[in-house]
Amino acid sequence: MIDSYTPGQRVLFRRNHHYWRKDPDGTPYPKLDTIIWQIIENIDGQLLRFRSGELDVLGDTRPMKSEYYGLLKQETDRGNFKVLNGGAWSGVLQFVFNLSTAKNEQGKPFVDPIKSKWFNNKVFRQRSPTALIKSESTQIFSEALV
Repeated sequence: MIDSYTPGQRVLFRRNHHYWRKDPDGTPYPKLDTIIWQIIENIDGQLLRFRSGELDVLGDTRPMKSEYYGLLKQETDRGNFKVLNGGAWSGVLQFVFNLSTAKNEQGKPFVDPIKSKWFNNKVFRQRSPTALIKSESTQIFSEALV
């Protein structure tokens, strides 16, 4: 369960003592009392903290840079950690468009009106993922905005 969240810094998870599932010996899951998930903006920062011993796990939904894999693999003996190859990356990239048209007390929109026009355009939202994988992205976006 999420116990606390500090934006841009960390999420603290605490064990749910009421969770129903148990292991074959009858010990309740989860077996950890707390997990602290540090929020680190980029994979380079994660690598530095991992190598200095500040992090127990390296990675998230982003794939590890190939040069990091080789570097860490060479350091496994002295670093007291294992590097495992999880195979092809199966992470999910997700785009979230802020469709809000709300305004603050002074009447200023929370979302830039130009962006709001794009984000609230259904064709724009449908074509956005395609635009990322096609070289003619400029054409796709401009067609969506007409």
